Amino acid sequence: MDARGFAPSVKRPGHGGCAASDTRVMPSPINSAAGPRITRSRDVEAPPPPKATPVTTTEGEKPQADWTRPLSDPAQQAAARARHAGVVPNQGAEAIRTQNEDAEMDAIGGSNGAGRLMAQGGDATRGTTITVHGINDNPASVLPLGERTKKTGEALGTFAWDDKSRRLGDSANDFAKAVKSTLDKNPDAPLTINAYSMGGRVAAVGLARLEATGALKGKDVRLNLIATPLQGFASANMAGMGAMFAPSLRSAQDMGTRSAFQRELEGVRFTDVKAKVFGGSADETATVDARWTHIATNLGGGKAPTILDGATHDSAVDAAADRLR
Repeated sequence: MDARGFAPSVKRPGHGGCAASDTRVMPSPINSAAGPRITRSRDVEAPPPPKATPVTTTEGEKPQADWTRPLSDPAQQAAARARHAGVVPNQGAEAIRTQNEDAEMDAIGGSNGAGRLMAQGGDATRGTTITVHGINDNPASVLPLGERTKKTGEALGTFAWDDKSRRLGDSANDFAKAVKSTLDKNPDAPLTINAYSMGGRVAAVGLARLEATGALKGKDVRLNLIATPLQGFASANMAGMGAMFAPSLRSAQDMGTRSAFQRELEGVRFTDVKAKVFGGSADETATVDARWTHIATNLGGGKAPTILDGATHDSAVDAAADRLR
């Protein structure tokens, strides 16, 4: 046992964590103060924010930042009218690229802050795509899962959430609120959710809770789960004890095979959501075994999951994105 209460394991590049008797590797929710946070190679650092350039003015007139300058260009005027009408130019995946973990934590108000949707632009009347990252990740890491909106012109958003210091159950409630708000604004537009890894557990339970309220009745909602560890981790069953001393173990409390969250996930049977599950044949974290396949089939309404040949836990994002474009 190590200080976290987990059995030691051999780590793969890009992942921290531990393995139980099933030899799978659990992504660690720990962000050690002594070292850098474990991130995936897809992470992109945010560039420094642009500085406001003062506008030259006549004497005695107060200078303005250049973003407050009156719009004279026709294209700028059209963009302003579109924003006022609720339709903004789709910055799409390029906007998500700047959202690293620091930006995400700022968006939710710090550790254990409530998750929220970070809008990226696009025409929500055409539909909305929401991406959800996994543990030890940030919005930039699921960049490919939102790229299709560049072609469709629909709105793109990403769910910002604390993947280590907040219970998955709480994040699921936050996600349900974000989805309801999105649907309330454009009730007739389709909604697609592309959720990766542990974010898939959050999205599936959040949607199931929202569906139970009747809020999804008659809506066009599609859920794509990519490389989601549906069967949980035996090594996380003792996380509750550790969480009393290490807040960064809170999320792990809902990853255990004996957790109430796991029982809730396994009981999900969607009626108003069209769900599809993707798994990587070479994934050592969300292993495609008999138990995973059984849960995936139930979530998919009786349809067998789609297996991405040769995909690892990391490469499953790109492999699934190719199928979803």
